[in-house]
This record gives sequence, C-alpha cells and structure tokens, in this order.
Amino acid sequence: MRGFFIFGLRLRRNGRVICCAAAHDPMQAALATRGMHVDGAWIDAASRSGVASERDVYLQYLMCDLRQANTTARLPAALASTVDGVLEGKWVLQVDALEDVGEPSPRDARTLKALLTDGVTDVAALEQSRVDDLDAAAPLGCKLFLHNAAVRRGVLLLRPETCRVLGGEARTAAA
Repeated sequence: MRGFFIFGLRLRRNGRVICCAAAHDPMQAALATRGMHVDGAWIDAASRSGVASERDVYLQYLMCDLRQANTTARLPAALASTVDGVLEGKWVLQVDALEDVGEPSPRDARTLKALLTDGVTDVAALEQSRVDDLDAAAPLGCKLFLHNAAVRRGVLLLRPETCRVLGGEARTAAA
C-alpha cells in the first residue's frame, strides 16, 4: 500500500490512510522525507552553530550520535515481538555494533549482524543479501537508510532493495 508517510506514524482504517503526523517546519519536513526525524530544537541548535542549508543539516545529522540528538523517530514498540512483518516507511538508523558472524568461505560469503538504534530503541539486524558499502569495518555511528524493511522474529533483514548506507559516524556511539 502506498500513502503519505512522515515521522513513522500512519493510522489506517480498511486499508486507507486516515491520519498522519506532519512536520510544521519546512526543514524538519524535508529531513523527514529522507527518514531523518528530528525536533525543531535540534534544527535550531544546528542553525546556531552556523549550519544553514538543508544539505548542511543533513551532513551534521550523519555525524551526530542519535542517542544524543533530539530525534522524534520512535521504532514501533511491537517491533521486537514481530514474527513476520515489515517496518513501514523511511527510517534512518544508526549502527552501534557490526560484526561478521558468517563462516569463512572461498566465495567471499558473509553474514553481517548489527545493532541499530533510532536514538532510543535498539533493534537487531542481519544482512540477508549483500548491501553495497556495508562491511564489518564501517565506523560506529554510521547511518543506514531503511525503507519498508522486512522483520522476522524481531530482527530487521537488511537487503539492497530496502537498505542503503548513508555514511557518517558518531564518535560517542556505543561500542
């Protein structure tokens, strides 16, 4: 189903979108369309530090620790107990831990396991298919863009069609 989606909140009745949260600030709305959900105070603080353009705010977001930022994104509480579902919408999550848990293979196969966060809630993730630019040496705090990612038994499944590495880092990210 397609429909308007912003801030991770969509209410539906009989398959139709009946209510959505919306951003009031144009910068906030522009960032939300990229899956970056921050409150106006975070944008104001970025502006006071000399960051003015949407691109500059975007770059500052990539370099911040989401645990320290005022994010308005909240992963659904039921995500951890989802047996078979989809994390709907656009989300930018921070990598707090990443390791290759796969068996060494002559065909360069791998299985990356990650701990991701929206800044408040942690979620486990597994790379189901190789995602470009994602490897075990990625810096902690790098950001991943997820769009309608599959969830199995509370674990996000990372696939190239639903996951993209944005980059960035966070010097204070949890190890």
